[in-house]
Amino acid sequence: MKVAIITASAMIKTINDVKYSGKCITGLDLGSNRIVRFVQNRQGAPIGNPFCNNFCPLNVYSVQLVERCPLKCQTENVMVDYRGAICEGKYEGGIDALYKRFQKINYDDCSFMLDSRYKLMDVSQFKHSLELIKASDIHIQIDGKTIGSFMYRGKRFRFMRVTDPAYRGTERNMNEAYLAISLPSDDHEGQGYFKFIAAIYPIV
Repeated sequence: MKVAIITASAMIKTINDVKYSGKCITGLDLGSNRIVRFVQNRQGAPIGNPFCNNFCPLNVYSVQLVERCPLKCQTENVMVDYRGAICEGKYEGGIDALYKRFQKINYDDCSFMLDSRYKLMDVSQFKHSLELIKASDIHIQIDGKTIGSFMYRGKRFRFMRVTDPAYRGTERNMNEAYLAISLPSDDHEGQGYFKFIAAIYPIV
């Protein structure tokens, strides 16, 4: 499997009272033109240190698929031999080419970005958990946590947590950018499923 990485964002997930910390590694499987998310177990734990730091956005990696393990809306989850991953260089065409390929993916469901809510109370209708969108008027600010707001399809989205390591702890304004928006597989303490900005690619 050859995968062009889209996100390598900070992630903490508690499973059966065990806290897993690492990065949410997602990318485009170039063979099937489907999004995949690398996880270290069937419960969706992130790839931990130090191996998660071996994956850089927009690089292509050759990895051996171990098992597909969809989890609720996170149908993209796969276990791979991440220790044996081989970097094959940058993805030709960069984020622009990946965005165009992403638009051709059909998950046989609707987008979770059709309204401006920053969280959902139910995700059972969705068969995917990552979307790559083209947004405008982006503002990244610190309000306890790093949060972002942006315009998309004529709507203003607010209060989305930013987990892209390149932008956490910073304040930035951008005219346009590609944003990778992700959904968790579990709600947060009964408060809902919070959308978050997993990757930011400014358009210059």
